[in-house]
Amino acid sequence: MEPTHSPEPTHADIQQKVVTQLKESRRRIEGELQKVIIGQKAPIEEI
Repeated sequence: MEPTHSPEPTHADIQQKVVTQLKESRRRIEGELQKVIIGQKAPIEEI
């Protein structure tokens, strides 16, 4: 069983791909949260 010659992705490959996708998703979500938080703060500070 040679993982290097296997055409199918190994568990490590799949894990790495998932981790990368999660990090990208998290960055996007955090960016959206920042906008929401800033959007909520602004009117409160104006009052």
